[in-house]
Formats: sequence, C-alpha cells, structure tokens
Amino acid sequence: MRRWTTLAVVVGLLLATGGASSADPALLETWTYAPLTQQLVVPDGGSPFSITGGRTSWTLLGAPAVRFSRAPSLAVQTSDTFVAPGSADFTYSAVMSVDEVRARSSANVFQYGRYGTQQIKLQLTATGKAQCVLRGTGGRVKVTSRAPSLDDGGRQHTFACWRSGGTVGVTLDSQTTAKAFALGSVVPTGRATAGNKSLTGDASDQLFGKIWSVSVSVG
Repeated sequence: MRRWTTLAVVVGLLLATGGASSADPALLETWTYAPLTQQLVVPDGGSPFSITGGRTSWTLLGAPAVRFSRAPSLAVQTSDTFVAPGSADFTYSAVMSVDEVRARSSANVFQYGRYGTQQIKLQLTATGKAQCVLRGTGGRVKVTSRAPSLDDGGRQHTFACWRSGGTVGVTLDSQTTAKAFALGSVVPTGRATAGNKSLTGDASDQLFGKIWSVSVSVG
C-alpha cells in the first residue's frame, strides 16, 4: 500500500509528482503553520516542525509559502523519526522556488539523514540545477536534472526525488532524469529539515527562496 505524508510549510495545495506508482495515495498527515508558536503543527498530534533561524530570516507570505532569506533559516522536525522507505519505492517532493543561487553552494530544499549516513536529499547544484542525493545500503548516488536551472526569477516548481524498482531519478515539473542503481534499503536517522541542513548550516547550504510544501509517498 502506498503511504503519503505531507509537510505543508503553510496551508496549501498538495501536489503529487515523481516516478513512483500513479495510484492515488492515502493522505497520512498534513503539517500546517501556526503563527503564534512559529511551528508547523500536525492536527492529530504527530511530530511538528519548527520554523527557526530568527524571525528576520524568513517571511510568511500572503500566498501559502515561506520565504527563507538568511542563513541558517529552515523548518526542523521536532522529533527524531520521519517516514523512511526502507526497501520500498518512494517519492519525496517539494513545491518550491528560487530567489537566488550563490556560487560554491548546494542549497538544501529537503534533507533526511546527514552526510556519510543513509540519506534522502533534495538540493540545488551551484548552478541551480535540481539534484537528488540518495544513500542506502547499496551505496550513494547523485542524479542531476537535465532541466534548466531553477535560477529563473522565482518561478514555482515541483521537484521530486524517487526510486521505482531498480531505478532512481529526479523529476522537475514534467521532466524526468533517471538512472539504474541498486540503492538498497534506506532508513535515515535524525530530524528532517527543509531550507537548510541544520541549525549550524551556513549560506552554502541555504535555500534562498520559497517552499510551499514537502510531500512523501512510500510503497
């Protein structure tokens, strides 16, 4: 059965993309923004995310999005467990846009698992290309989108990293780049983040742009 979890940076439209099954997913949870506590909260009491980095580092927009403008500013999960795919097919996707791409950077859109450990990461290259970094028991792989750079004046995009059988790939809007790779089981640990890798991340890891939502489907 395909499972679906959504981190909505604020309340917004859920968009599903990627290379996995086309069956309609079952919505598990939706995080929504609570301005009084500066948290993304789960209505059923599940683990919230906190917006952090100082109030001047991010902006709650009139449209359903958060703009991250200083480093480090990010959404951080407040518990130590998130949806891990194991050996199942998966799609992790973000609805986002880019305000600025900085040289010698790899801006984090979403990250679950740290460098050197099992990991699922949606990032931008130094030229603004969408790139998936995946590490499981079968090794580590990067897949870079053949689509144009996201340094395009703030246009909204849906950016997905996925595994389907023995293939992994990145889908940017409707354009997919894939490769055969035996990723194995993927069970990251630690707290999932959006916008930067951690509270100690710097400008080289910072997404300078907007995130509407991060969605996860497994199975």
